Amino acid sequence: MNALQKTLTGIFATAVVATAIPASADGRHKMRGHGMMPSFEELDANGDGSISAEEAQAYADSLFAAQDADGDGMISQEEFKNAIMAKSAEMMEKHSDRMMSKLDDNDDGMLSKDEVIPASLFQKMFDRLDADDDGAISKEEFENMKSKRGRSGKGHRKGKRGDSGDGGHHGGGKTESESN
Repeated sequence: MNALQKTLTGIFATAVVATAIPASADGRHKMRGHGMMPSFEELDANGDGSISAEEAQAYADSLFAAQDADGDGMISQEEFKNAIMAKSAEMMEKHSDRMMSKLDDNDDGMLSKDEVIPASLFQKMFDRLDADDDGAISKEEFENMKSKRGRSGKGHRKGKRGDSGDGGHHGGGKTESESN
């Protein structure tokens, strides 16, 4: 195997390992898409402007070693589970940070009831369920909502906050089919 083949094999092996194993505990490996993709600088350990097969292999080895908590050269189910749980916790934290930022309209770091479920949205949802406009949702209206929700998939409309123009909260108007 020539040097180019070794380098390409090393990079390929790195990519396979990087997408199969969650980020190392030190957090230095960045997520790219569904797997991790190291920066060129991370792979070019000696800084000479090229990635040798040895550098690529060393990087792959470091990813593996980060998951091999007991150092026995194998990743047990427990070690694998712990790595996945750690990555999941990291991803959930990032998701909750994004959601907080999206919902926290006044940027006070807290969510009020109106920021979580705006009164105008709640009223629109209630009005949509109260088909006979009597100010109450009957069992029949409730069951009708459940059956419609089951037919339409997940039971919610696509869209982002601010689509309705009501101060940054979800829309809630009736669709043409619901109005007719």
